Amino acid sequence: MRLVWEFIMRDDIKWTDGKPVTARDVEYGVKRTLNPATASDYAYVLYIIKGAADFNAGEVTDSDTVGVKAVGDYIVRFELNHAAGYFPAIASMWIARPQPQEAIEKWGDKWTEPENIVTNGHYMLKEWVHDDYLVMVKNPDCYEADKVQIDEIYCVMIEEQSTALTLYEGGELNALREVPLEDMDRLKADPVLSKELYIAPRLCTYYYGFNNEKFPFDNPLVRKAF
Repeated sequence: MRLVWEFIMRDDIKWTDGKPVTARDVEYGVKRTLNPATASDYAYVLYIIKGAADFNAGEVTDSDTVGVKAVGDYIVRFELNHAAGYFPAIASMWIARPQPQEAIEKWGDKWTEPENIVTNGHYMLKEWVHDDYLVMVKNPDCYEADKVQIDEIYCVMIEEQSTALTLYEGGELNALREVPLEDMDRLKADPVLSKELYIAPRLCTYYYGFNNEKFPFDNPLVRKAF
């Protein structure tokens, strides 16, 4: 039964301030996600890690009880509550990624503003007008910078899918992540849009809540059938 996982990180990844991304950044990131003060909606996904649930619930205040530790500059170790062959998938999620401790502690809630933010990915945040748009530019120091083909990405924040689709059809947007379900048949039948529509499989778990006071779920037999 494998309860301990060790990951060897690349040693050529840098933050946008020029400092190396290390295992200590991963340890800090996981513990910050689990810190009750962070109030992460997805912290529970990390409960498979030893001590994570108790720390996140505030029952334990010592973060060192959480089973994540930098055992070298580029080696991070996780201790689990039970064996899980799928743990690498969890470890690759955003909730377990390295976080820039220095920038976060210096700027607090303002650390994600363009003038303060420190990242390590393929793009850097250039501009962010809250609830309107943001602009990302290619990170020249990314280890895969030569593979990044788009120099700048302009992201528009649109609440309604129908509005976004209208803008796309009008030539004002280059891409959409999702389209309204009610428009799916029309898009599939359109000779032009059908060629631009790409449907990809997605592995995900969904939870549905039922109103037990309304028909037909007010009937216990119906609920059991579901």
